[in-house]
Amino acid sequence: MPLLSINHHYVREIAPPQAIYPITIREFQRRIAILHARFRILTENELIKALEAGSDDQGSSCFLTFDDGLAEQMNAAAVLERLGLTAVFFVPTAAITERRLASVHKTHILRSIVSDEILMRDIEKQFGERICRIDLASAASQYPYDTPAAQRLKYIINFVLKSDAELFIDRAFELYCGSDTSAADQLYMSRDDVRWLAARGMLGTHGHSHRPLAQLAAADIEREIARSIDILQVIGGREVIGISYPYGGPSAVSDEVYSAASRCGLRYGFTMIRGRNSFAEFAAPLALHRYDTQDVEQLVTSGIARAS
Repeated sequence: MPLLSINHHYVREIAPPQAIYPITIREFQRRIAILHARFRILTENELIKALEAGSDDQGSSCFLTFDDGLAEQMNAAAVLERLGLTAVFFVPTAAITERRLASVHKTHILRSIVSDEILMRDIEKQFGERICRIDLASAASQYPYDTPAAQRLKYIINFVLKSDAELFIDRAFELYCGSDTSAADQLYMSRDDVRWLAARGMLGTHGHSHRPLAQLAAADIEREIARSIDILQVIGGREVIGISYPYGGPSAVSDEVYSAASRCGLRYGFTMIRGRNSFAEFAAPLALHRYDTQDVEQLVTSGIARAS
């Protein structure tokens, strides 16, 4: 049977007007109930068995994931434990060891309080012609849930500015938001959270510094993955065998990224390329597809998420 995977990020009760799109605990419980009624929700060990076999012969399967190592996700982990269900939480390790905000989360916070128009004006003032011509189709593919203006801004920050992006975001964050030290302590999981997840077979890597791996040199890709695995295994005391690739869309993954993950000993990996995983994808377990939690309603409505 094909495998469906659903990914989550923010889990909180109050949402800002833009940039951070959370799911509430009540809504999370409702969506899990929908999925649980139609699917057998797999543990990580069951996922590995299905991938090795090329199918899951016990019926339609679903695998739940969480990206970014956010402290608020532990509320969802507690819900799953009460229901006797599991997920894998993919943690970027710089958030744990350095306790400073990753650029991606600074961008989320910035965009939640500063308009995209203001940030785009600041970028244009600083970088001029460098950002005038971008591949709008690639931006739309990478960020299918955003408006065209948001797609352009996020693609420029995350994929066009490259080494200059962090400096721009750091300066903008300091200008509009102030210090990020206390924000990091509030936003990210603790080492105890990582140990709790590891003890339950619910821990995977999201790279070290949450950079789009396909944009890095080959040696840097492998260092990013290997470093994160080492840190998580030291903290959690258990082998890490899965990865969720940061950003995960077409501009963030590649055959070289998958090969590096394999060389690091990982046994499965999730992109954010939308789709269910057929038998053909089981042959490439380090390049699995996922949907976002916001897709659940549409999946059910369209019939894709019906048990067969």
